[in-house]
Amino acid sequence: MGVARLDALLERANAALDRAVTQPTAGRQNAEGHASGADGLIQVRVTPSRLESLQIDAHAMRMGSAELAAEIRAAVNRAFTALAEDDDPEATAQAARSAGEALAGELRDIQNESMRSMAMFVQTMQDTVARFEQDRGR
Repeated sequence: MGVARLDALLERANAALDRAVTQPTAGRQNAEGHASGADGLIQVRVTPSRLESLQIDAHAMRMGSAELAAEIRAAVNRAFTALAEDDDPEATAQAARSAGEALAGELRDIQNESMRSMAMFVQTMQDTVARFEQDRGR
């Protein structure tokens, strides 16, 4: 088993783990939460990991900075709350199960391939030792 082949096995394992980490949330990346504040003068749109848009009507600028900041913060929090309430725990659990099953299958394949490679390596080492012993006996 060459270094390149071992490196390829490790890369496959890492790629499988990366997919498992990102796959359960992949379907949620398109999910959005929306909210407004200050009687509709502030509009907010969020995704699971970020604030996507913040629109502030010019009339909101009449508020003091502390009041405006509080309204923005409240609208952002309501948008994230709305996003969380739209979350389907069963769909999330199913996505996690599917990702886990896929990862387990891929890791079994990697393990089987590595076992075959290790068996070939051990056989090569045994053959080499046998040749040394045979040459020493001459």
